[in-house]
Amino acid sequence: MTYSSTGDATDLKFEDAQFDLVLLLGPLYHLTGKEERLKALSEAKRVLKPDGILLAAVISRYASLFDGFKRDLINDDQFEKLLINDLKTGVHLNETGNPEYFTTAYFHTHSEIKNEITESGLKFEKLIAIESFGWIVNNFQVKSEDINYMKKLRNIISIVESNEDIIAMSPHIIAVARR
Repeated sequence: MTYSSTGDATDLKFEDAQFDLVLLLGPLYHLTGKEERLKALSEAKRVLKPDGILLAAVISRYASLFDGFKRDLINDDQFEKLLINDLKTGVHLNETGNPEYFTTAYFHTHSEIKNEITESGLKFEKLIAIESFGWIVNNFQVKSEDINYMKKLRNIISIVESNEDIIAMSPHIIAVARR
């Protein structure tokens, strides 16, 4: 059975224990309040079957740091203020009107998402870096045509993609948990 629905991640309109897999691809970084994020995680748990899997996307606390220096956004004093708040609180509050600076969001540390998953009653399994460190590779378009280079890049990424020392470097992270 396939379901498709638009709704509120903090108040799902599904029966308990209905799904083998729940994807939270957006709600956790668009909910800036911890209680809202916990409610979304608890709702995901509620609709998961026993031993069901949750895949939840989060944005790294350090996404603005890396992006801001890679793209020289740091030269704008308004961006610097935004970045400092990101690093201190995790709340990315873009009041500049500049779409290059993303929208209002919440940026997690790896320990925060683990704790929120556990607090919601789910069993944390692992974090997976979506981009890993590969997103910082310069001239990727050209390098992607080099089979030997790409083989080496994929090999190294496979070694470090779940390494917590590297995970926070990835702007996007998937948290894996079970009911």
